Amino acid sequence: MKTTKTFCNFQRSSSAWLIIRCSNLKRVSLVLPNSSRFLGAIPANRPRAFVRWTISTVRCVVALLMGTILLSEANAQSTFDPGETYQLSVSSQGVKKYLAVAGASNNLRQGAKAILWDDVDQDDIRWIFERIGGDSYKIKNRRSGLYMAVAGGSTGPGARIVQWPDVGQRDLTWSIESIGSGNYKLRNRGTRHYLAVSGGRIKNGQDVVQWGDEGQSDLVWKITKDESTELNTLNTPPRGLERSYGYGSLPRSEQTPLLVVLSEFRNRRLDQPLDFYDKLVFGPAFPNVADQFRAYAGTSVFSRAAVIKIRHEHDWQNIPSNFDSVVVRRGLDESGLDINSLDTNRDGKVTKDELAVLSINSNLADGAWPSAQTRGVPTIVVGGKRLERLTISSVHHSGDVNLYVHELAHQIKNLDAVDVYGPGSVSPRPNIRATVMSLHSRQSETRGPLFLDPYHRIRAGWLLPRVHYPTSTRTSSWISAQPDAAYSRAPVILHGTGRTANEFFILEHRAPTRIAHDGGGLPAGLAIWYLQVDSSYRSVDFMWPPPVRAVPKGTGSMGANYIIGVGNTPASGGYWTGSDGEASLNWGDGSDSGIRVRVKGTSGDDMEVEWWRE
Repeated sequence: MKTTKTFCNFQRSSSAWLIIRCSNLKRVSLVLPNSSRFLGAIPANRPRAFVRWTISTVRCVVALLMGTILLSEANAQSTFDPGETYQLSVSSQGVKKYLAVAGASNNLRQGAKAILWDDVDQDDIRWIFERIGGDSYKIKNRRSGLYMAVAGGSTGPGARIVQWPDVGQRDLTWSIESIGSGNYKLRNRGTRHYLAVSGGRIKNGQDVVQWGDEGQSDLVWKITKDESTELNTLNTPPRGLERSYGYGSLPRSEQTPLLVVLSEFRNRRLDQPLDFYDKLVFGPAFPNVADQFRAYAGTSVFSRAAVIKIRHEHDWQNIPSNFDSVVVRRGLDESGLDINSLDTNRDGKVTKDELAVLSINSNLADGAWPSAQTRGVPTIVVGGKRLERLTISSVHHSGDVNLYVHELAHQIKNLDAVDVYGPGSVSPRPNIRATVMSLHSRQSETRGPLFLDPYHRIRAGWLLPRVHYPTSTRTSSWISAQPDAAYSRAPVILHGTGRTANEFFILEHRAPTRIAHDGGGLPAGLAIWYLQVDSSYRSVDFMWPPPVRAVPKGTGSMGANYIIGVGNTPASGGYWTGSDGEASLNWGDGSDSGIRVRVKGTSGDDMEVEWWRE
């Protein structure tokens, strides 16, 4: 047999094709492994020929005249599942570090830089690849929902890599270039530089930058699928979900000064002295308003401006129409507050973002149910400073701490709180015991401090939810009752196939006996919330009972945010436990979502929950 020297070149095209170029060949056969199936041949009359063959198997065997060459599909193309999470690591001299986001407690903000770090089971080292065509991807951080970009879009070598929202900029797009054995180079399509490590030093905290390809090893990244069972079931939230639900939109340092004004009338005094209400709002009494918001948000929401008592020279039955303006004006004047110091943005006026007002009144007949309302205050001038668009929460002095918290929640812009009272005729009315945004009670009848439902905490940016799309495969995850638990044990949003992103369920573990700020009175278990929201992700109003049919704001009896209690009954029954079997979740229109949920067990603060779709 005459031997002819043969040269072959294997080239990957921009699509899912493999181009094989060979010279001096009479015939090249393409066959599947362990099969005699013939896929194609190079024509014998072409001295330099090529064939195109789509790779649909993990491996292919190219039978050549000179022998057999084994190819791996992974070396021919780079494909990353957008429903999976991946880790990117770089190694040098036995040291291996992962691509992460700097600032363990602050890595939700845009502009946070990319660094190297150990694998410490944090979601900021997990990334989602969103394919936009060919080998081009946008790479999103699992924890923050922000994308890997170049700081300022700089085209210069050495520019930092940061996380940034997707606003259409080209420096969010990366070409993934396979170099074999699961190793890749990542080239920014906007700047034409590669993902690299500053100075080539592989150590914790080292900046990740862009650099030209000079053959250095720190341009080579290994991309591996995250093998965590829980995270492999996570899917990318619907576009815009991150921003609409908060995801850190409320700055952690933001505090609004709170002026508390106590009003007594000629014919009615307050039940308690000033010191009692001061401690009820700012502590150290337990429970108190400030601590409740701190438990919800993980940080202080209101700061103490002043607590002042004023006397009105009229009876409580004869309150004038400008009473709110009088309360604000006299409260500021008699407290001695520096009005100019409240104008933090120096625009010549004080607004509701710079001052909150709580008015505690004794303006009801004996035995009456405590009333409360939050409303706007007409523009007034105090000390030469205009006070515009202020909001005042007016509450009765006999109300409990939940009443005060409920009304002040309406003043928090990022919270966008809505009332979710639940039906008054249903007992035991779990909404009332499950969230502070439901009904309230007198101090003498308080059930203890109520926690804030997960929907409102998500809206404010105080809670980063996990988002799942149930499939026929059963998925299990642990959910913690602690409000400051790690992301991997945070409440879970369940979306359903065929429904919009504006209708969903939230799974939340509640354990009142273990959480000091959750004293609603319901036994521990799984709270299953049904939500229907508008295009701005604000809970729609509807007239009780379901089916949920949205009505104009202010005309409905409650927001569509209610507990599905044991027995699959809306706003009835308690939390779910392991002995209650599986919950069959219905949409607001009464139709079966197909989503099933059950409690598998508890361990301390954690509850193991399983869900699937039938």
